[in-house]
Amino acid sequence: MSTNAYVVVTQVQTEPNDCDLGAPLQIEISFDALRPFQNVQWRFSYARDLIGARNDVAELCKAEAADYAGTALRVVTYTTQLVGDAPNCGVLRCALHDAAGAELYRLDLVCQVTADEATGRLRRVVRSPLGDD
Repeated sequence: MSTNAYVVVTQVQTEPNDCDLGAPLQIEISFDALRPFQNVQWRFSYARDLIGARNDVAELCKAEAADYAGTALRVVTYTTQLVGDAPNCGVLRCALHDAAGAELYRLDLVCQVTADEATGRLRRVVRSPLGDD
């Protein structure tokens, strides 16, 4: 379980996992809002680390702005696609932002992209810090 002053994340699921890099990735985050929120937005990005190159951050998608009134279990689900042309290790960033754009909470999921030995195609594996993968 991951926590800070605003959010407690109880579960993270990524599907499909251990698959072709180009396959759509569905991210589902279950969380408790510890206080009411108005006009907040989940934003998803991918920061890949290529050996010998500086970090490359790609904005993937943004969920619709939402209000969360009080403490209750919430679920945000979003589908996106990772792109790339080389094996790398990176971080899939799932961040909750307020209306002004300030980051209230961020959950980082480690993503390993490797070349399949048999086909040469790129495959991804996403790891949750909660051990949900």
